[in-house]
Amino acid sequence: MKRLMAVGAVAAVGMGILTSPVAVSAAPQANSPPTTTTSSVVWGACPAGYPATIQCSTVSVPLDYAHPYGKKINIVISRAKATGTAAQRQGVLFVNRGGPGGTGVAYAQSVQNRLPTSLKQAYDIIGFDPRGVGLSHPIYCVDPPATFYQAPVPDPIPTSRRDIAINTGRSAQYAAGCLSKNGSDVQFYNTRRTPRGTWT
Repeated sequence: MKRLMAVGAVAAVGMGILTSPVAVSAAPQANSPPTTTTSSVVWGACPAGYPATIQCSTVSVPLDYAHPYGKKINIVISRAKATGTAAQRQGVLFVNRGGPGGTGVAYAQSVQNRLPTSLKQAYDIIGFDPRGVGLSHPIYCVDPPATFYQAPVPDPIPTSRRDIAINTGRSAQYAAGCLSKNGSDVQFYNTRRTPRGTWT
């Protein structure tokens, strides 16, 4: 099976792009993202509802990196394959949609669509859902979300003590919901662990 080793590269396309070495392997399409180890990635079909032009895989990572052999969670990554020939290919571009809390599986295709032809030909575009988001072991903190976010919602930039009290109360309600629905595991869903849990 042919493997392509990613090389570091950066492209300015109006969004955050990260790069990291990743070994990727071509594989037959599957009905759901196959699970793999962190040493290689086996690509298959993404779940229904995602662009047919991208592939997906599932990477198992530690919930808590202080205990690497303990509880694991799954991170779903995606690939928009380079359009060029084997001679034109140079590696991968790893993209992060940002957010916070933004799903990024379909974002790989969105980024590729906006790249110049030379970069489309040279690089696979790798997207992902951060831990706790979308397809990557999602967590929920309010029930139902539609009620919590139903308009009118408080101004996120308070202009009075009353506004501050309202926003503080809503934040406390949200945090309590996170702990209630997810238990102590919620402490491991944070910005510091999101990039580490994607490519290590």
